[in-house]
Amino acid sequence: MADVTVNATLLGLLPAASFEKLHALKGLGVCIRCILRYAAISDHELYSLDTAVLNRTWDAFVAAHGGSAVPTGSAGVCTCCLDVFEGALGAAGRADLIAKSKDSGYATSTFMIAIQIPSATLIRQHALNHVVQITTVPIDLKEVLKWCLTPLLAAALNHAAYVATSDISIHLHFHHELSEQEAMQLPTIRDTIVQNKKRKLDIDAFGAVTRALQTALLHASNLPSTLTSPPTVAASPCTLTYTIERAPTYLAGRYLKFQRGLSQTPWVLEGERLGESSVEEAIGDIVLPHFQAKSYKFHTAGREDVDVRMLGNGRPFILELIDSKVASLASAAHYERIQAEVNLKNVDRVEIRQFQLTDKKGFTVLQAGADSKRKTYCCVVWVADKLTREHVARLNGISDLAVAQKTPV
Repeated sequence: MADVTVNATLLGLLPAASFEKLHALKGLGVCIRCILRYAAISDHELYSLDTAVLNRTWDAFVAAHGGSAVPTGSAGVCTCCLDVFEGALGAAGRADLIAKSKDSGYATSTFMIAIQIPSATLIRQHALNHVVQITTVPIDLKEVLKWCLTPLLAAALNHAAYVATSDISIHLHFHHELSEQEAMQLPTIRDTIVQNKKRKLDIDAFGAVTRALQTALLHASNLPSTLTSPPTVAASPCTLTYTIERAPTYLAGRYLKFQRGLSQTPWVLEGERLGESSVEEAIGDIVLPHFQAKSYKFHTAGREDVDVRMLGNGRPFILELIDSKVASLASAAHYERIQAEVNLKNVDRVEIRQFQLTDKKGFTVLQAGADSKRKTYCCVVWVADKLTREHVARLNGISDLAVAQKTPV
């Protein structure tokens, strides 16, 4: 540690007035980054410092106040955050998050972060507050993570901006095996589980634990006796699952079907595929690679029978692309080229028109069109007897005729 320098900025921000309580927390196995939360330090760059630098600075702070330092090498899993911080902000954790974001392949100018942390961290924080008699609430763990990770991930995604409504979301799920066990220490949650044995409940849900703690502290000045205080050192750190995905991309248009016997969607009966293709596949399979999507869903304003053609102006449709790497194309000409490709590969079968990018609001228009559409059907009718003008007039006079239909299979 001799070659590790002390960070002067951090050393100047650590509050001397809180030394005793901060030192007590460190002695209970709280990591240096959680100490910064308790010290109300809000500079995200300080949390992102190398762990060795943070610990060396802490040692200097302790020495300046005549305290004895806790040997860094003997430190185990943080008794407060269960090493959430080390998993995300330690050198290995940072490198892993950056690599996964760079390799994700998404074309985007914005992103958002969703973080899920073990509920046990909240229980442990309350227990530590009680032991050390801390009345102030430390800076929220998830907030600090967002402060630190936003610039890190933005750079990895070609300097994308953090926007809460972005269609690109990065999910960081920190999980620890102790969460469910420690949540059961709360009387409200334990009683709920006992009363609902037949129902599968999310015992360690963060919201449920928050409410249970509020209830427990509302009716008692002390922590429930069932809570382990001070919290024990966990045998292993939490695990982190990283996922990145894009919200659905929507494309709209109209399709015409010229070939009878072509179903609108893949036709499967009792596990056996009927027909070689469908309108959905004729369009979707060609569009999919252009947006590098995982899959697609085909939505239409109504449907026609498999043995019926779809002519006229065509039937409105929306193609919903799932988790596409590309959300939109550079110009209208690109959509026209895809439309031409679909039509060229489906001559005399399927044709699409007015192919364009849309959004989720397009579903409202699609449904309204299906509900309000007035349809005209024509068919060839064979009659055994001679058809007179009187017969035709009588037939034309029929209105509000109920037709019973059975779709042939």
